Parts: sequence; structure tokens; C-alpha cells
Amino acid sequence: MWDKENQWAPLWDDVTRLAERLLQHPNTKHDPHFLGAVVLQRSQNSTGSMQERTIIDGQQRLTTLQLLLDALHAELEGVGAMQQAMRVEPLVTNAEAFWDRPADRFKVCPTNRDRAAFNEVMGAAPPINYSSLSYKGERLVEAHRFFAEQARTWLQLNGPEEASARAAAIERTTRELLQIVVIDLTADENA
Repeated sequence: MWDKENQWAPLWDDVTRLAERLLQHPNTKHDPHFLGAVVLQRSQNSTGSMQERTIIDGQQRLTTLQLLLDALHAELEGVGAMQQAMRVEPLVTNAEAFWDRPADRFKVCPTNRDRAAFNEVMGAAPPINYSSLSYKGERLVEAHRFFAEQARTWLQLNGPEEASARAAAIERTTRELLQIVVIDLTADENA
């Protein structure tokens, strides 16, 4: 799992830099921020079921991004930015109709070692009491806490009167301006 100094903080800084730019120039075209490439491979599945992929390369990047988005979702709800929260939520969770097993809830399912901590923090109801979580010392939980604290501070930076505009800017940033190149292999290709 990535760490605060080398990955979490720089990622958060990139997101807020883009959001600040949107706040300053809302009607200007903004270039996306490239987060790198991931390699995925489709799994064999039946027609009408949720399409699954195995992450060949990019697991840490995608997991960290999911933690950021989930924490942001909770903080958007916390400031009453429900429309923005609802727009971020589908970036984190799959439609409930496709949850055949607990792992199907979230867009990303981390490695076996990190799965329990990930599911606990991602499934916790906001506002999250991180100290009460079973996996409170795990890096995944600490990453989620870091992003939640940063989002809460950033959203409320200039008081409640600006929280709505800030919520709209950061939501748009996460949905439209963060870019990942996806190399999507078919199920029968040799990864």
C-alpha cells in the first residue's frame, strides 16, 4: 500500500490543485491530470452479470484512488452536498442489483491481505469513528482517514458559504479531470 508522504499527500495535492483551478476559472477548459496506466484482464462471466476484471498492474493506484473517493463521498455528504456525493458514489460502488457476494459491493477488491481492512473502512457509515474499527492500525484505514481529514478541511476552508462551490469543484475534478489509461485485455489474452 502506498504511503502518506510519497503517494497520498501528492495525490491529494494534485486533486485540490485541479479543484482550485476550477474554482478560479469555472468556464475554462481544464486539462486532465494523468494518474498513469493500469492493466486489466476481463474475467469469463455469464451474460447479464457484472463484468469483472483482474488487475494485472495498478492495484495500489486503484485501491488508493478508491479510498480517496470513498472518503470524499462521506465528506461531501457531511457538508450537505448530496448531489455531488451521489455523483461520486458510483465511482466507488457497483449497483446493488449485482452484489452476489460481499466483494461485489466495491469497484475494487484488494489483495487477500488487505481485503478485510478495506471492506471495513469502505463499508463504515459516515462519520467514521476510525479508532473503533477493528483494523484501525492498517495502512488502508489510515489512508482513508487521511483523505477524509483532508477533504473535510478543504471543503470547509473558506466557511460554510463556500462549501457548495468547493464541493462542486472537487466532485467535477474527481469525475472528469483525473485520467487513467486502461489497457483492457480480453479473458483469453496472455497477460
